[in-house]
Amino acid sequence: MHINNKLTATTISLPFYYDNGKLVMNEPLAESLVKDAYSQGIRSFTTSPQYIGGTCECFLGRVLEPVRKFINLSTNYPYFDKTLPVENAFEFCLSRSLMDLRTEYLDCLYLYADSVEEGLLPQQLMQAKMAKEEGRVHHIGIIFTPLNLFSAKEVLKGTNNIIDTVMIYFIPTLEAQKELLSELKNSGITIVGGGLVDAGNKQLPNNILSKSHVIKNITASELATRYFMSQSVFDEVIFQLESKDFLDIVCEVSRNSKKYDYTEIEKYFKQTEFNPANPRVICCNCGYCSPCPKGIEINKIFNSYAYYNQYGMSNIALEVFKEYQDKVGGSIEKACINCGLCEKKCSHSTPIRKNLRAVEKFMNDLNITSKNFENYN
Repeated sequence: MHINNKLTATTISLPFYYDNGKLVMNEPLAESLVKDAYSQGIRSFTTSPQYIGGTCECFLGRVLEPVRKFINLSTNYPYFDKTLPVENAFEFCLSRSLMDLRTEYLDCLYLYADSVEEGLLPQQLMQAKMAKEEGRVHHIGIIFTPLNLFSAKEVLKGTNNIIDTVMIYFIPTLEAQKELLSELKNSGITIVGGGLVDAGNKQLPNNILSKSHVIKNITASELATRYFMSQSVFDEVIFQLESKDFLDIVCEVSRNSKKYDYTEIEKYFKQTEFNPANPRVICCNCGYCSPCPKGIEINKIFNSYAYYNQYGMSNIALEVFKEYQDKVGGSIEKACINCGLCEKKCSHSTPIRKNLRAVEKFMNDLNITSKNFENYN
């Protein structure tokens, strides 16, 4: 079965549940999903030591060991992990990843651009280069977010061509973002992008920003996947291996990539410039902040905001946000008891409580605007 070789599955959102406040992977369901992905032609998988309570690498290594020579396998170096030893943290983490993934080499090892601000990247690069010379790593990448992407050229300038791959975990809707990625690609850098709307097979409501342009019977997942896959700047497109619904949608898009013209799809993505008034929320969806003692689904709420802020799909953003808001009794502000447990567990030290309130206010205001727009029409 032919699948576009751009597709890469990430294990960041494999099926899991909570047991006494601890993330536990639903291994039978997750294994079925990984094997289904492979059977549908997916040959690239990426993971990280911290995903789903630190279990993803061992799980993926066990499930994919029989087909290791037929796949590309990548992982990240989580420099921010407080459980890493003080001495030789990089070597400890790399050796553990290779052992857990049951492989002698990584097709790509990703570093985080965030580590630049802490002055840690030069040492990581030196160690990664040594690992590459030893054959334990074939390619070295770096992960950028929307907040630090525009420093990419400056960061890469100081890496002496050690880094050959750039990953962005969001959809670039700004022209300046696309131009920068094209410039990097033209310089020989492999560009990897991800962060598709994983709304499964839920039908996409009419977009209030584009009511005159509606594709019937399309889902948010399919729309975002088609938008991503149609952009030639990406050598790889990462999708979240979360459910069979989403996997089937992504694979179907790949098999039938020319169903819609790109200009038809692009009309749904209305963000043309950065709005500094919008909340600045970056969530990697690792789930470390959960479970919330009051049942607030933190990463899901941040993802619903991303539907609007990164993709410009207002109605799907409002619909999903209201769904999670209703689960906690209608108001995050009232449900949150300010215990701070989420922030203590967040590996990126983000101000989660402040961001939740900012997103709720923004989405509630957007809902009022949407209703006024509907009444006007």
